[in-house]
Amino acid sequence: MNGISVVLCCRNSAARLPQTLAHLARQKVPEGIPVEVLLVDNGSTDNTTDAAPKEWSKYISSIELRVTHEASPGVVHARIRGVAEARFELIVFCDDDNWLQEDYLLTAWLRMKDSNCIGAMGGRGIPESEIPLPDWFPVNQTGFACGEQWPEPGICTDRMYLWGAGLVTRKSILEKVFHPDYPMLFTGHREGIALSGDDMELCKRIILLGYDLYYDPTLVYNHYLPASRLTPDYLESLNIGVNLALPVQRFYTWQILKKRTPKFFLPVVLDWHFFLYLLWKLGIRPARQKPILNFLKVFSQGIRKKGKYYDEYQQIAAFANYANSVL
Repeated sequence: MNGISVVLCCRNSAARLPQTLAHLARQKVPEGIPVEVLLVDNGSTDNTTDAAPKEWSKYISSIELRVTHEASPGVVHARIRGVAEARFELIVFCDDDNWLQEDYLLTAWLRMKDSNCIGAMGGRGIPESEIPLPDWFPVNQTGFACGEQWPEPGICTDRMYLWGAGLVTRKSILEKVFHPDYPMLFTGHREGIALSGDDMELCKRIILLGYDLYYDPTLVYNHYLPASRLTPDYLESLNIGVNLALPVQRFYTWQILKKRTPKFFLPVVLDWHFFLYLLWKLGIRPARQKPILNFLKVFSQGIRKKGKYYDEYQQIAAFANYANSVL
């Protein structure tokens, strides 16, 4: 790898940037590892573009700060722009409310430089807020990219996703993930809804490309959560976003399972799942089979031409075929 590009996606981030940039400026990286911070202004209407260089000038750092722009709204569009303009192979996605601990970039570099099988790596988020965390937060913290992502350090591909906050990956992989012929289905927040799915879609595409996911709890960042995000209404918005994304995410999961399951065994798996679905339709509810039944209901809406998710299913299948062709 030839260096590290931190892709910092921002939209009206001027007030949040001081702490985020201060933590990036404090990164302890040896002189032989070049680092840049590439701030992508995603259609801000405040003074984000002007505030960032002014803030950065307060620090003595060998890291270069560059500012670019992406007009299409949505964090995925901003990340695509950042990856396209990144100068270095190792990519670290840093949201404007992520405060990376000072060894974050070095830890990411040391883990990824000799691990070609790892396509993406995630860390541990620590919540930071201006108000006390509500009682409901601990059991819902993963929805805010906080807490542990896996029970232990190591390969966590079976989880099938990592949080986008602090995500570490490679430019050469992301150029395939973001191939313009296979556009991403989830591009970020919709107005009024914290639409989940972009992080999962990115990671599942990485898995389809033949790479593993890795969890390293020594990669630590503080995730700043303003009071406006610690309300029951915002939590409900998160949950709605997750539910809206689930059907399409199941299509990605299906493509991954197809890749992992021996071809001679796949018909047996399908027959068993459809048998369970038939029992459900007859009013017989097998215990602990709800995820499978939910998948089959959605699957039927994807493979039928008049199904609700037919277009999405075809797009995901097309990317899976592309991924197979570049393995």
